[in-house]
Amino acid sequence: MAFDPLFILVPLWSLWLTQVLLSALLAWKLHRILGQEQKTRFMDFQPRATVIVPFRGVDSDLPAVVRSFCEQEYPDYRLMFIVDSTHDPAHKVLQQEVARYPAHQVEILVAGAASMNEGQKIHNQLYAIDLLEDRCDDSEAWVFADSDAKVNPQWLARLVRPLVQTKVTGVVTGYRWLIPKGGAWGGFWTHIASILNASVASLYARAKFVRAWGGSMAILVGTARRIKLRSYLVGALTDDYQFSKACADHGLRVYFVPQCLVATTVSFKRPSFFNFAHRQYLITRIYALKLYLWALGLTTLYLAGFVSAWAYLITAIMHEYEPWRQRLVITVMALVFVLNLWRSNRRSAAIKRAFGRDVRRQMRVTMFYDRFFTWLWMTIHWIAVTSSMFSGSMEWRGIYYRIYGPQDIRRMNRG
Repeated sequence: MAFDPLFILVPLWSLWLTQVLLSALLAWKLHRILGQEQKTRFMDFQPRATVIVPFRGVDSDLPAVVRSFCEQEYPDYRLMFIVDSTHDPAHKVLQQEVARYPAHQVEILVAGAASMNEGQKIHNQLYAIDLLEDRCDDSEAWVFADSDAKVNPQWLARLVRPLVQTKVTGVVTGYRWLIPKGGAWGGFWTHIASILNASVASLYARAKFVRAWGGSMAILVGTARRIKLRSYLVGALTDDYQFSKACADHGLRVYFVPQCLVATTVSFKRPSFFNFAHRQYLITRIYALKLYLWALGLTTLYLAGFVSAWAYLITAIMHEYEPWRQRLVITVMALVFVLNLWRSNRRSAAIKRAFGRDVRRQMRVTMFYDRFFTWLWMTIHWIAVTSSMFSGSMEWRGIYYRIYGPQDIRRMNRG
């Protein structure tokens, strides 16, 4: 008796369908939790907060980003903006924008260049932490943000409130949503970057997938001291995975606030896209190997299901297999297509709920790719994941690094 490939393909397609269904359910759940208000028991918790933001170079929205930090609806907070040099073009922009808010507590700090075995962003953060050590008591909050995170006026209040759960919560986090600069004219690679990022953002709908994100993180000073947060940052390249590890090591959770999704305007060409994607997955492989293998497995599964289904259908038509075999594969492919449409529809609804109608309208081309070209962006996603499998070097804001371990990096000289 000849071997029937359906003995292998049917289980494969079942896994494929399950994956697509779970992806759609995560998008649905993210949309749902975006509509929920924060718990009332959080509302009165407003400790004094210090917002720490490292800068390097000038992003297109930098003035608006600085203003968004200065216009928080929060009773008692100060800002610490850190650059590595006064020659950094961000320094001048910071001075100009901060001058608009003379009544605010804002410090522009110059941390100097990082050593050869530490990341510049981490160096800037540690510089601020060391200055704050003698200024803050345990009841205060430290809040960390990225220089490309344009936040809404309630961002700080929403991010800090859940820290009231001191016994179970170590870090409170938001996440980003990449918005193509230029909207429909943002360019193919910008739309793809936005879709891949949205796939990761949807994971935050499940508590088990939540990890700290460096663009929006808050921690009580007392917690930071108790878990010896500084020791996790020394020699590291990235902050967020180390914040997550510190919490895991001490039995604390990372708590996600859906309303702290941050709109980050981006623009990519092919080289910059693959540099960005390579950096994200190289860091993930080094700092969170299980998560990296999960991404590799899911992208591989999707492509295996897609390619095998089309190959079997074409073969079945060419060799005139029994009609039920053709109907089976067509049914599987139709279900995948419908679930992909539903997933994209829920993501579109989540964008509207988080950022409003105008942003969703701005992303209509992005959602077109998301809806009808899943096979294409999943292929690009798989390439991005696998490209970082063996490489240990990357470029980040003009600085080249080689990563040997979570707290073992080397700055590389180029040029």
